[in-house]
Amino acid sequence: MTKLIRLEAENFKRLRAVEIRPSEQGVTVVAGRNAQGKSSVLDAIQSALAGKRSAPERPVRDGEDKAVIVCELDGGLVVRRSFTAKGGGSLTVTAADGADMRSPQQVLDAMFATMAFDPLAFTRMSSKEQAEEVRRVTGLDLSDLDDRHATAYAARRDANREVKRLQGAVDSVPHHHDAESVDMDALYAERSAARDSMDLRDRTQRRLDGLRAEHDEVREKIRVLTERAEALVQEARDAKQALADMPPAPDLADVEKRIATADAQARKVRENEKRAALVSKLNEAQAQAKRHDDEIQSVAAERASRIASVDLPVPGLEFDGDGVTLHGMPYSQASSAEQLRASMALGLASNPDLRLVLIRDGSLLDADSLRLVAEMAADRDAQVLVERVGTEDPAAIVIEDGSVAEGGTA
Repeated sequence: MTKLIRLEAENFKRLRAVEIRPSEQGVTVVAGRNAQGKSSVLDAIQSALAGKRSAPERPVRDGEDKAVIVCELDGGLVVRRSFTAKGGGSLTVTAADGADMRSPQQVLDAMFATMAFDPLAFTRMSSKEQAEEVRRVTGLDLSDLDDRHATAYAARRDANREVKRLQGAVDSVPHHHDAESVDMDALYAERSAARDSMDLRDRTQRRLDGLRAEHDEVREKIRVLTERAEALVQEARDAKQALADMPPAPDLADVEKRIATADAQARKVRENEKRAALVSKLNEAQAQAKRHDDEIQSVAAERASRIASVDLPVPGLEFDGDGVTLHGMPYSQASSAEQLRASMALGLASNPDLRLVLIRDGSLLDADSLRLVAEMAADRDAQVLVERVGTEDPAAIVIEDGSVAEGGTA
């Protein structure tokens, strides 16, 4: 196990220059008024060990060009990290024999991968944030399942939208159980022939009527037009015979009625065909939505299986994608002491190589909670640095204007 022996920080955030030797076991309180630099002490430790990913956006004190942090760990390991105001910096990790290690950040990452865990902050997270933090601390990688879930969820959403659209289209088209196909061309041809026959009959009838009228007129002039009258009589006989020889006139109204009926049947057939096509597409869209839903269920089952396989360092602590539970109850419903005890255990387990836990906003801890933190640190041979507002604690390291206050424990 590794512990922090000494911290030096110069021009980091609000710090001017500090040298601190935390207690090798138990709680070390870093105290002071607001905006004096006490938070910068904890940030300096985290930035030095966890790397630039944990460093603040502006690590160098205003007005300075460079910030330097040195962390001396037991076993002779020394970490020295610098930051420049222009965004540069360097890192060296020196072993006990004085040799600088190659790939220093990889060395630190291997030792202190979850340096950022804050037990007190953990108790104030939302349920989903707590679950994500436990997953990060335990090293459980569910990114592939997250990608599969997101892909299947989006695909199912699109498929369900298509199902809804097609269902609406199907519902808008009526279905006729009595629809029958009809030969409309034959009916139209029959109507045309009937109209031609009636036109011919009408013309012949009008011709007969004209001949009769003319016959009547000729009879009045019979003396001068005897020959003409005889011819007209013969023509009239011929026309009459032609009319008699014609077949009976077809029933045009019946043909029109049958065409109207056939039109209605043809429309029903078309609507049935349209509905059948839409139903086919609807079935396909519903099947696709079901496949995406099955994929989401598969991802959820595999996620639950992976989570169940994780050996959590806190008895009774469980988590899933929605949150964290403690002894079967939502984490937020556990007592403050139970929450703090569990989060402290997580913090200590998150870095087994470095027995150091950083707690910000320590002013939220009452005397009983602070005592519990100290007891757990002592039981597990760990160091805890707690940031608290105020200067009343005589054992605290008090930070004033970026430096250890005179008389403050260093």
